[in-house]
Amino acid sequence: MSEKQPLYLKHVVLEDYRSIQKVDIDFMPGLNIIIGENGSGKTNFLDLLRSAMSNSFTNGKSFARCQLTFKGKAEYTFDSAPNDNFVADSDEGLMNNYKLNRIIKIKTPHNDGGFDNESNIFDLLDHVYDHEGRYLKSEIIRHGLPIHLPIWNNPLNGEFRLKTSWDKSQVVLRTRSLSSAFSSSIHSGADNSSFIRKLALEIGQKRAEPIDTTKDVETHFRKSLNNICEILLNDLRLITKIEDIRCSSLFSLEFDSEQKVISFRNFFCEFKFDGKWLNFDQLSDGTKRIIYLVSETINYHAFISSEILFLEEPELGIHPHQLHKLMTFLKEESEDKQIILTTHSPQVLNVLGVDELDRVLICEYDAEKGTQLRHMTDKEKKEAATYMEEVGFFSDYWLHADFNRI
Repeated sequence: MSEKQPLYLKHVVLEDYRSIQKVDIDFMPGLNIIIGENGSGKTNFLDLLRSAMSNSFTNGKSFARCQLTFKGKAEYTFDSAPNDNFVADSDEGLMNNYKLNRIIKIKTPHNDGGFDNESNIFDLLDHVYDHEGRYLKSEIIRHGLPIHLPIWNNPLNGEFRLKTSWDKSQVVLRTRSLSSAFSSSIHSGADNSSFIRKLALEIGQKRAEPIDTTKDVETHFRKSLNNICEILLNDLRLITKIEDIRCSSLFSLEFDSEQKVISFRNFFCEFKFDGKWLNFDQLSDGTKRIIYLVSETINYHAFISSEILFLEEPELGIHPHQLHKLMTFLKEESEDKQIILTTHSPQVLNVLGVDELDRVLICEYDAEKGTQLRHMTDKEKKEAATYMEEVGFFSDYWLHADFNRI
């Protein structure tokens, strides 16, 4: 698994964040499954990891230390820890005090770990790009469904003006400019969707046919959405009963020749189910959840890779038979990205073979030590492998062994 993956999160040290006192854990490239009971701290762990990867800490005092080590051709470490000599200045704002209160260390093949209080995770990722030729990105898929899902239950509407030549009948466009215009025109929040960003890249792909009129732009939008949905459909057919996906017939695009503005309305998808075309909201909750998971996970272009995907509880609202198919899909996708997921369900573990038990991380809460993460012991792996080879499913053994109380 994951021989093609150039980059992954190898090691994490987290201290003093909510239920976490100290967690020190290794990850593998590809699929990693964190399993534990409610309240064990799985969500807290993913929250801090995602915040660290996106440099989006909302409270400078909410954690003590966060150390992340990434592995590619070389190793790269980002370490944020308290500055014990810091004295808060009441004249400084919260964020300025936060910066001064941290010691940031960045270790790369050409840096021995020196620190700079103005550094952040993006400085490390720039180093990674310089040495690996890939910019490492992260995404998080929460449990449940977002209230607004662009393209699915929330039609995209927008308008844009392009810096190009115009007249009443012609709109001479370059697809790269069109991609940027589309991205900048959609409402705030839609760009948080991995699927929408990938759609914008598809819109920016060169086409053999020219784009000279507003009708050409409309056709180009439709083709771009249909192209990316065709890739999505290949996986959805394996997991759900969805037969086809198309751009809605309500989609329209107009050109205001006086204002030189293109506006588009009702850019969304429809789904063919049991021979009928339905809107997203007409589908079952489980089917909607699968569409969301698959559309946010899948790689639509070869150059969109080197991703770390954090995924919460993929089993929620999904039939057990479909869950196994979904986990098979996620395992295949982890060939091109690292996936770190949390779960309550032992059935999720059935996607792993006897030689993949190192991919299981057990999350437990200890009254004295707080949230703890650990790998299976050699004895536990040996017993589980024997059961899987001679008796039945890993999930059955998990329930019998009751790992979370060992």
